[in-house]
Amino acid sequence: MYISKQPFRKSKQPFRKSKQPFHKSKQPFRKFKQPFRKSKQPFR
Repeated sequence: MYISKQPFRKSKQPFRKSKQPFHKSKQPFRKFKQPFRKSKQPFR
């Protein structure tokens, strides 16, 4: 049963790698939001 689970886990890895690009696309958006938060601090 454990050996049968291994191939399934390997099959899931490519799916996770496919999700990475989407996560990387979200990073720039997060960086863009950071400056906005820092801009609010001086205003306070």
